[in-house]
Amino acid sequence: MKEIVDALKKHMTNDTFYNEEKVRNGEINVIYIVGYSGSGKSTLSRTAKNFPNVEIVEHDLIDYVVHMTQKEIKDEGDLFYSFVKSHYNYCFDLYNIDKDYMEARRILHEKLNEYILKYSKEHKDKLFIIEGTRSLNSYVDKELPDIAIIIKNTPLITSYWRAIKRNALYKDPLRRDKTNDRLYTIRKFFKGIFNKSRWNYYRITRQYIKKIKEKIQL
Repeated sequence: MKEIVDALKKHMTNDTFYNEEKVRNGEINVIYIVGYSGSGKSTLSRTAKNFPNVEIVEHDLIDYVVHMTQKEIKDEGDLFYSFVKSHYNYCFDLYNIDKDYMEARRILHEKLNEYILKYSKEHKDKLFIIEGTRSLNSYVDKELPDIAIIIKNTPLITSYWRAIKRNALYKDPLRRDKTNDRLYTIRKFFKGIFNKSRWNYYRITRQYIKKIKEKIQL
């Protein structure tokens, strides 16, 4: 675990690492990486990808799982695949309800977090890195379990511009393939700049991160 932590630390500047020592000595085998969209969560998690016995879970993908092929789900790793396999009907029903979508989504994220804790305890030989904008949402108003947390402290404006530029290159929310349509990319880029709902999403995320920091007493 020490080598993996060192690899992560090399790519962290002003970021917060809660329970770092417990990961180093093997007491904890789950690290959540949270931060704004575009803050560098995926980039950081990929630094540990080539280490043996490391599994990276992109928490936000659970919102799009019904649009993924079986191969794509399997490629996300054993934990993600086994969760989807056992909860697929619920995931499917989520996209076929007329109301209370956000509540159903919240419950789905909560179920995934519960599964992560259970699965990680059964696979102590692995380190699980869970990355997602608000992957810890289900713990904001509850007691935090014994996990490690990395908070990306990338400024909001910097994160926003990175996310806008990145998302403008894709037509698919799952980011399967970049588009070669430059006119589409330019239009999407400028549309994203003036997207009020996206700014609201960042505002809510800022409040969420503040609550997480308060929980770990920073």
